[in-house]
Amino acid sequence: HSLWSDGDDYPEMITDWYVKNGYAFLGLSDHNTLARGERWLNQEAVEKKRKGLGRKVIDKYRDRFGADWVQTRMGEGDKPTNLLHRAIEHAATTARFNVFFGQGRDSYDVRGRVAHESIFNRNDGQFRCPSSQQGYSPFTTWTRGAAWIITGYAEQLEFLDTVKGTDLDAVGGRRAVTDLFLETAKATSDYYIDGYSAKDGIPYWDSAALNTHKLDDFTKRAADPFNAHEPVDSSAAAIAAQGMLRLGRWLDANGEKAAGKKYFQAGLTIADTLFAEPYLSTDKKHQGLLLHSVYHRPNGWDHIPKGQKVPCGESSMWGDYHAMELALLIQRLAENKYYTFF
Repeated sequence: HSLWSDGDDYPEMITDWYVKNGYAFLGLSDHNTLARGERWLNQEAVEKKRKGLGRKVIDKYRDRFGADWVQTRMGEGDKPTNLLHRAIEHAATTARFNVFFGQGRDSYDVRGRVAHESIFNRNDGQFRCPSSQQGYSPFTTWTRGAAWIITGYAEQLEFLDTVKGTDLDAVGGRRAVTDLFLETAKATSDYYIDGYSAKDGIPYWDSAALNTHKLDDFTKRAADPFNAHEPVDSSAAAIAAQGMLRLGRWLDANGEKAAGKKYFQAGLTIADTLFAEPYLSTDKKHQGLLLHSVYHRPNGWDHIPKGQKVPCGESSMWGDYHAMELALLIQRLAENKYYTFF
């Protein structure tokens, strides 16, 4: 007998023991139980039944078959979870706590600003404060983090168009969810365009880092990846451009022609800059595609070439990936072909 009835181990572990000990045949005869389908086991109840038998059975199970073999449900009462609702709740919570809408939430509530992380009290779930690891501070915008928001919420708008309205009733209804996601995408895109990107659409790695003030009004001229003060981040640009193209198309399809044109043109402007020097790598000896990408500026993990004072000239896998995604998206749009994931 196994844990499927009154035994003390998983069927796989029992079978494994018999195989290792040279048995040719084995029959599992769990009481009134057909060995088919899924069976979820409450680990607390299992260990209570196995009291005195030593190491936890789940730990031995993982050691033998690997973590990929074992699936656990925690904190949900072992109840089925609606993943659509969970996704909507996750996106809504991210918008609520990581994105600012100029509504006086704190002294630095600039519409479109994005906090890299949000810290919550683990005991009661209450929000404590914004935070950042890869940005300059919790009160400035790490531009690659903002780019994920821009593109993520634009893609969610596309996704919502494929969902039946009744499936969204439990999370506030289609209009409420769409309005929140749309304002999130628009606010972060507006701040990117008007707040911290250079004239050619390329942002520096953070909206207001330690030496950003030494760049003077950098938004009025093209970004300079070889400057002596703060690095640009081309990967943030490649990510954000996709979101603006998608947002522009979505708005155009939903009757907001002028707004759609604004974001779509912004996405094309960024792409036009990225797919030419000094951002597109033309050196056959260089293994990357998109130059001047930043990984982790606060930790100092980015290469600073000889003769330069800040990181420049290197590629990253996410920068290259999203450069290819951006190029493919523009190609498909030009050919009037499929361009969403849904």
